[in-house]
Amino acid sequence: MPPGTCKTRIVWLGDRRSGSSEPRCRGGCDVAVLLSTGIAAATPSWAIQTTPNGPGATTSVLSGVSCTSSSACVAVGYYVNGSSDDVVFAEAFTTTGWTILSPVIPTGASSSELSGVSCLSATSCTAVGSYNNGTNTVALIEQLGPAA
Repeated sequence: MPPGTCKTRIVWLGDRRSGSSEPRCRGGCDVAVLLSTGIAAATPSWAIQTTPNGPGATTSVLSGVSCTSSSACVAVGYYVNGSSDDVVFAEAFTTTGWTILSPVIPTGASSSELSGVSCLSATSCTAVGSYNNGTNTVALIEQLGPAA
């Protein structure tokens, strides 16, 4: 793969609002998330975290993250499958690393994505995004945790 290209894009919060259409891959191109470490330290540093891709993904994008502690985060976005469809995607971080979650793919969706997430605890989150129902793009809200 040529330098500066990658299958997994790195997305920082605010990319869409800033008008940047293609974030640049720096360093290891197989990584999807940057996490701050040493938050309480006098000089915080960044560490690259390797994350799994969506099943059969040709591209994975994480565009929102919420952490309730330094060892409990949920990140959301989408992945592009082998049929070139955007599919909702979510991952959870614990002390053992990142694991794929299973957000609901809306019935009849030709494309779907999650763009933001907010968590009250490691097992209680609400994610927002959108999906195309074949006619219109509509709002999408998904919840992780016990049914209300």
